[in-house]
Amino acid sequence: MKNFKILNHPTDLKVKSWGQDLPILFANLVDGMFYGVTEKLGQGKEKINFEIEGAPDNETLLVNFLNAIWVLGFGKNSAIGQIKFNKFGLDGIAGEGKLLSVSAWKAEVKAATFYNLKIKRTKDGFETTVVFDI
Repeated sequence: MKNFKILNHPTDLKVKSWGQDLPILFANLVDGMFYGVTEKLGQGKEKINFEIEGAPDNETLLVNFLNAIWVLGFGKNSAIGQIKFNKFGLDGIAGEGKLLSVSAWKAEVKAATFYNLKIKRTKDGFETTVVFDI
């Protein structure tokens, strides 16, 4: 089951996602970002490790995280998925994901943006919508 939805946007990629906690929300947005430009989810076998510096708030941490994960995946011509965190918080993020080779990209993400970005607490956890400049 996908925990994200690709929303209509005239020029960019817009992804709404939800999760019971922030790490799940962040991981679901990675799935949505790569699915939006490949129509595939990163379910490969090769692992990639990542480490992202801290941020002053969760929205900045999310944007920094998504942009760093995009660069890692696109640089290896792969979608990244199955994110697992061994460190998660405003002081930084570290973990691993799995790479799935991509033969064709529908678009290239330039950056996750702060446009109308607000992580909201819901009765079921958290949700947000991210607009990616493509």
